Amino acid sequence: MANYRYWVGILSSFLLFSLIFLAQKGGVFNGAGTANSGETGLLLFVIPGVIASHLSSKKRILCPLLGALYAVPLCFLILPSNSGHGIK
Repeated sequence: MANYRYWVGILSSFLLFSLIFLAQKGGVFNGAGTANSGETGLLLFVIPGVIASHLSSKKRILCPLLGALYAVPLCFLILPSNSGHGIK
């Protein structure tokens, strides 16, 4: 049962990280629009780690980290290459 929860933690972190990235890219979470506002949308990337750590059994730090690391290449592929942020 613990092995099952290990994969649930990784998969949930991967999916939530990717969804939040897509929402940020699509402009769903826009800030206040003022010049002095920080990147408060980056705080949303904490949510996948919190949820995945609760779904994981014993490896509460490793599972969310692995899920986020597995999602990063997907996020790089989603970025357009002409914006200067993607892989060239």
